[in-house]
Amino acid sequence: MSSYGAAGRFGEGRSGIMAISKLISVRLGATVALLVATVIAVSLAALIYLHSAEEAARGIKRHDAVAAGAAADIAVLLERHRRLVETALLDRDPSALDQRRQSAERIGMLITTLLSNNHDTSVSLLRDDFDALTASARAAFFAAREKEQSEVQRHKTQYTALANRLQETVRSSRNTSLRSATETLILLERRGEDLRFLILATALPALLLLGPISLLIVAGIIRRINQLTYGMRRVALNDTTIALPALDDGDEIGDMARALEVFRNNAETLVRNAKEIERLNAWFDIALNNMARGLSMFDAHGRLVVCNRQYLELYQLTPALGQPGTHIVDIAMSRAARSHPDAVVACEAETRAEMVAWFDTLRQRLALGTPFSQQQILPDGRTIDIHVQPLDDGGWVDLHEDITEADRAKRRITELASSDTLTGLANRRQFMGALEAWYHGSDDSRPMAVLWFDLDRFKAVNDTYGHPVGDTLLRLVAKRLRATVRGDDLIARLGGDEFAILLEPMGEPVAAAEIVGRRVIAALSQPFDIDGRQITVGASVGVAIARVHGATADDLLQNADIALYRAKTSGRGTVVAYQTEFEQTIKAQRQLESDLRLAVEKGELMLHYQPIVDLQTGQVVSCEALMRWRHRDQGMISPAVFIPMAEDLGLIEHLGAWALKQACLDAATWPRGTKVAVNVSASQFASRDLVSAALAALATSGLEPERLEVEVTELVLLRDDASTLDTLNTLSALGISIALDDFGTGYASLSYLRRFPFNKIKIDQSFIRDMKNGSGSATIVRAIVNLANTLGMTTVAEGIETLSERDAARHAGCHAAQGYYYSRPVPPDAVAAAIADCSNRYDAAA
Repeated sequence: MSSYGAAGRFGEGRSGIMAISKLISVRLGATVALLVATVIAVSLAALIYLHSAEEAARGIKRHDAVAAGAAADIAVLLERHRRLVETALLDRDPSALDQRRQSAERIGMLITTLLSNNHDTSVSLLRDDFDALTASARAAFFAAREKEQSEVQRHKTQYTALANRLQETVRSSRNTSLRSATETLILLERRGEDLRFLILATALPALLLLGPISLLIVAGIIRRINQLTYGMRRVALNDTTIALPALDDGDEIGDMARALEVFRNNAETLVRNAKEIERLNAWFDIALNNMARGLSMFDAHGRLVVCNRQYLELYQLTPALGQPGTHIVDIAMSRAARSHPDAVVACEAETRAEMVAWFDTLRQRLALGTPFSQQQILPDGRTIDIHVQPLDDGGWVDLHEDITEADRAKRRITELASSDTLTGLANRRQFMGALEAWYHGSDDSRPMAVLWFDLDRFKAVNDTYGHPVGDTLLRLVAKRLRATVRGDDLIARLGGDEFAILLEPMGEPVAAAEIVGRRVIAALSQPFDIDGRQITVGASVGVAIARVHGATADDLLQNADIALYRAKTSGRGTVVAYQTEFEQTIKAQRQLESDLRLAVEKGELMLHYQPIVDLQTGQVVSCEALMRWRHRDQGMISPAVFIPMAEDLGLIEHLGAWALKQACLDAATWPRGTKVAVNVSASQFASRDLVSAALAALATSGLEPERLEVEVTELVLLRDDASTLDTLNTLSALGISIALDDFGTGYASLSYLRRFPFNKIKIDQSFIRDMKNGSGSATIVRAIVNLANTLGMTTVAEGIETLSERDAARHAGCHAAQGYYYSRPVPPDAVAAAIADCSNRYDAAA
């Protein structure tokens, strides 16, 4: 309020008082002079007080209260800005650094606004310093983002110095404003007391003279002053909830009340900011004690500043050791006592000396100012990862993390990445790594040898007994291999049933490798006992010598594979060292495999049929379908060559389904009494699609099920599982005949003849040809025939090539015969002629 306005209102109040005094003087007469003197004295005192109050209110309103409030706001924001910057520089996460930098810039904008709007000279002078502070903060954030620790430390030091100076200036300005306002209020309070005493001293004559009017005037002033004085006291005691009087009055008391209201609001802001700081501290405690890692901070003298709960729990420290001021040597002594209680008790002084020496070494490293990390293994086996961040004042902050499980998991992952999970041998990755390391790092004149091999008949084991038995077999193979080679030699399973051995350098590498290869073959050729079954496999081994048979690891392995291929095509169960001339043979063999694939895709394979003749009537009762392949360049390829090849290439199931369908289509054109016999492999049984394939073939051709005969080998029976029996029973229930082919040459037992629904037994040609030599084969054949008759089965003698062999088979009681004596396998369009020729041959022989 201006002095003119205050004087005007004061004049109006005085005019009213003079009017009342004149009325009283008329009525009271003699008391007029005393009344006037009293009123003048009271008015002068009030005028003096009101003028002082006006000046004080103006000072508080315009300077002290506003300056104190602004300084308080700036102080709080500066503290938050400093905490964000200094704590953010410890964080190495780029995204977290960016978030904290953005928060710091927002706070900096608020501080800049407050500094621009503040008219206090001491505070407004801080603008240049704060600009320098924010520039230092941005530089520190940038250095932290780029992980330039030396620049981070330099900018952090500059930032800390600027922040300290700014905070001290703001704190000083706020204290000065608050002290000035408080002194002014105390002075006003004292003058108010003096004025109240003067009014009371003069009020009695005025009360007696003026009566109720004077009493009301004085009481009103006193009441307002008392209320305002009481409000001043409560605000001075930080009671910001009190309601202040006279805020709407237009006189000087109203101005003073409004100034006090401003002061109260600023005090309320200070209280609120203090609570905000307390809340931030509480959040800091929550965040500190809910970190995933342990944290501790020590000063330059090694005294604990702060630590979280995880730090105490990690090292099993008592809460007392987590109190600020605890020396790190005492903490280290406690940990040593927990780990080695007897030793520490016996030599406590020596232990403390060791801890002090350790602390001195730590301080020397901290003096370098460079963050560092280290790992510590605790007596209980836990591994602790420690990251240490030195501070400018000589102290440090460290983070502690229990990485025991992560370390174990890392080692386990490394083991799994380099080991075969089934056998525990090295896997392809480890094997190739060892071979590449030798090629790139060894200068040994004695080269290493590679043995490359796989298991013979392993696919048949899987198809016959199932994959669990195959897996067990692989584990037993690995066990035998470990017992066969030296401990320094690397054994690897490369996949499936494929293995390799990397032999350490020896004298003459080829000869030494061949010796080891023969030992491997001998070890793997012995039967394996799996769940009571005697399973026999074998191995073929290819050998290649490093740098002799390959300039690189890839070339070496390719040539070892060529040597293995040659060993397998040479009769299996052999060791073959690589030779350059193998490549042409292998190339031709692989070209043949490619041609076979193409022939299967284009349907170039065909079926020929060989009649099966009833020995009593001479009639053809059935024709066996035999697969043939006419190569475009090489002519007819023997089934003994391409059938095993088809099995290795995974084509046999497709060919088996095609043979079923084509045989039924061809047989549908034959005389109604003639059956067709189709061989079915163990792979087709393993796929469990045989019944569907048979039904599809019958449906497509229209052939009666009774005219289809399925021939199985003893290998199928070795599976001895419910699915095989179920498939055979299903085929039999459809009316399809089941024949057991090559009986007596494999692993068949008499129990199979009882368990499976065979209609026919085909006696292998080896027994038929030996019948005339008196070797006992005739007796075996007769025993088989008698057994089949007892079980209600018919018998077929295979491989009949002469009249004497036919007569011997008929004399032994065989029901039918098959062989070149009657007919070679013929194409479909020659079947009718072959059937007629068989009948003519019977008539001629009779």
